[in-house]
Amino acid sequence: MASYFTVYGSNSVDQKIRNDLQYIKEQVLQEIPEKWLKGIVLGGGYGRGEGGVLLKNNQEVLFNDFDFFVFISNNLNSKKNNFIKKKLSYLHEKLSTEIGIHVDFSDPYPEAFISSTPFTLLWYELKFGYEIIFGNKNLLDQMPSFIGEEIHLYEAMKLLLNRGSGLILAREKLSNLKFNDTENLEFVIRNCMKAIMALGDSFLMQNHDYHFSYRERCERIKKYSSNSLIVKTKLLNKYIDAIEYKFKPEIEFNSMIDLQTFFEDTLELFSVFYYEISSTFFCEKIDNVDKYFEKFKNLHVDYSLKELIKNFIHNTIIDKFQNFSWNIYSKYPLYRLFLAFPYLIFEMKFDKHIAQALSVYRQEDVWEKYFFLWERFN
Repeated sequence: MASYFTVYGSNSVDQKIRNDLQYIKEQVLQEIPEKWLKGIVLGGGYGRGEGGVLLKNNQEVLFNDFDFFVFISNNLNSKKNNFIKKKLSYLHEKLSTEIGIHVDFSDPYPEAFISSTPFTLLWYELKFGYEIIFGNKNLLDQMPSFIGEEIHLYEAMKLLLNRGSGLILAREKLSNLKFNDTENLEFVIRNCMKAIMALGDSFLMQNHDYHFSYRERCERIKKYSSNSLIVKTKLLNKYIDAIEYKFKPEIEFNSMIDLQTFFEDTLELFSVFYYEISSTFFCEKIDNVDKYFEKFKNLHVDYSLKELIKNFIHNTIIDKFQNFSWNIYSKYPLYRLFLAFPYLIFEMKFDKHIAQALSVYRQEDVWEKYFFLWERFN
C-alpha cells in the first residue's frame, strides 16, 4: 500500500505522522481556547502526500517541515489575536524540539479570509493539497478557483528571492564547514537542492505550465528537454534530481572540494535563471544589476490608500527618512529585499544602491540588516 503522507515512506511512517498530528492538535487546543479556532490545516509536502523520508541507521526519519495554517473565528479582537500569535510561537519552539522537525504555524487567519484568499503560490498549493487535523472537513471548499498555469510570474520572483536567500546562508556555512559536520553539510545540500527546484518551478511558471504536484512538475518539464536554455544549463536532470532529493534525501560527496564545486555550479545556474526570469517579468532584457535595480525601484504596484499608509509607516521605521525615496517608501518592505538581493547573492561591491535599499552605510552591516528584513517582511 502506498504511503498517504510521503512518496517513499512506509505504513509505519504514516502512523508516526498521524500520531504527531494528533499530539500537535492536542497541544494547540490545550494552549488556545477551542471556541476561537475554526481549523488547523496541514499543508506543504506532507499535506499533499509528497513528504520526504530519510533513512538513517535503517530507520525512517521525517525530513521536511510540518507546515500548518491556522484559521480562527471572525472578529476576534486584537488582544485575542495577539494571544494566539504568542501561543503559536511558543508551540513552534516546543513542538519542533519534541518532534524533531520544524513545526511551523501561519499567523492566524479569520475564517472569512478563506473565500478571498489571493492567487499566490502559497494559497494555490494549499487549495490542492492539505490535511485538516481540526475543524470542519469542508473548511477550505470556499477557497477561490485557481489555475496553476495562470499563476503570476511575481510568484516566481518571490520564490527565487527566498531560495536565493537560502543559498546566501548556505555559502556562509560552507565558508567554515568541516566535512564531519553532518548538520551543516545537510543544510548546504538542502538549500542548493531547494534553489535548483525553484529554478525549474520558475521556468514552468514562465511557460504557464506550473502544477501544485512535484511529481506532475517532473513530468511537465520533460516537455522542454529541447528548449535552448534547458539544454544549455542541463537543468532537466538537475531539477528531477532535486525533487527526488526532497522525497528521499540521499546524496553523498566524497570531499569538501566536491561540495564546494556543487555549490558554485548551483550559484552559477541560479544567476542565469534569475536574470532570465527577471527579463520576462519586466518584459525587457535584464543583464546587469544596475538595470535590475532601476526596474525594481520604479516598479508600479497598485496599492490601496490603507496599504500605502502602512507601507510608508513600515519604511519610516526602517530608516527614519535617512534614505528617502517615494518609489521605495510607497512599497511593502519586501521590495527592499528585491533591490538588495543581487548584491548579496553575487557578492557585489557595496554601493549607493544597496545603501539605499537597506538603509545601511557600511558593508559589514549589510548581512544583518538584510536578514532582519527578510525574517520580518518575507
